[in-house]
Amino acid sequence: MKCHRPSCPVTVESPETERFLALKLFCSDECKRDFHAPKDREDKIIAARARWEELTPAVFKKPDDGRSPVATAIVADALKVAGDKDLLYIVGPCRSGKSRSAYHALKRFLMEGASAEVGQISDMSLARYDEYADIADRLKHCGVLLLDDMDKGVYTERFSQLIFSILDWRITHSLPTLVTANVSIRILEDYISRNAPQFAKPISSRIAEASKVVEVK
Repeated sequence: MKCHRPSCPVTVESPETERFLALKLFCSDECKRDFHAPKDREDKIIAARARWEELTPAVFKKPDDGRSPVATAIVADALKVAGDKDLLYIVGPCRSGKSRSAYHALKRFLMEGASAEVGQISDMSLARYDEYADIADRLKHCGVLLLDDMDKGVYTERFSQLIFSILDWRITHSLPTLVTANVSIRILEDYISRNAPQFAKPISSRIAEASKVVEVK
């Protein structure tokens, strides 16, 4: 019986009983991997799309309608070519398209095989303290993280400590992170200092030293 990989000319010895005639026999593990590769890639693409649908709010799932001055490709590529910078800080006013671009950039990373998580800062800041450990574990270790609307949270001392621990871990371990915000890093520091002054400078400094800033106008 010929190897089941179409381009392989090798003959494979097969059992002579009829119940084995339907078996897909390969001459080597390499031929088996090559035969299944297209199906494996298709399954990964389907899984990546499903994961993006799960992570992304409906309003950001639509293709760019022309309102966004930051192309998805620019956002995704900027993080890849940022040199020693592992964080992309996307700043601009409301409805400028920064979140839409970030979510579609996240889709590109998922399609390339990365794991991804999203932290909606406004929702995270309302989480119970006993949920913090699970949130930290999920957001620290994923391949690519999006922290959306960084300036929309209620920065209590405990929440600020959570955010610092996530950012510090990811930056220390060179894990790519996308951050969107309506304000500059300096103004974000002032915002955090209202309720958690001891964490304001550590968070802003960590972001500033590790980030490439993209301004959306």
